[in-house]
Amino acid sequence: MVIFVLPASAQTGGQFCVRAFEDRNGSQTRDANEPLLVRDVVVNLLDGNGVTVASGVLESSPTAAQGILCFQRLPAGQYSAVVTSADLTPTTPTSSPFSSTTGPPELPGRESTLEAI
Repeated sequence: MVIFVLPASAQTGGQFCVRAFEDRNGSQTRDANEPLLVRDVVVNLLDGNGVTVASGVLESSPTAAQGILCFQRLPAGQYSAVVTSADLTPTTPTSSPFSSTTGPPELPGRESTLEAI
C-alpha cells in the first residue's frame, strides 16, 4: 500500500489529502498496473500536541473512487497524519509531521505508499 499526502491551500484554511494505491513492486511510485485503494485505510490527523483533531475512513470519502481522503479547512499549524490498515502493509512511513502552511512531505506507507499531490 502506498499512501501519498496531498497538500493544498484554501482561503478558509489548509487542506490535507491522502491518496492510497497498491504498490505491487514496492517502488513507492504508482505505476500503470497498480490500482488505487478505495477501502481499508484509516487516517487520523493529529495537531502539534499529538491530539487527534480529525479521523477519516477511505471508503467513507466522497473521493474514495480516486483513492483519496481529504481533511479540509485546517487552521495554520503543525499536524501529523497517522495512516493505518488492518489488511495492508505500508511501503512508506505511516506517520509524518507537516505544516498546514507548507504542506506535508511525501510519506512512505497487500503493500502501499503515501503520495503527495
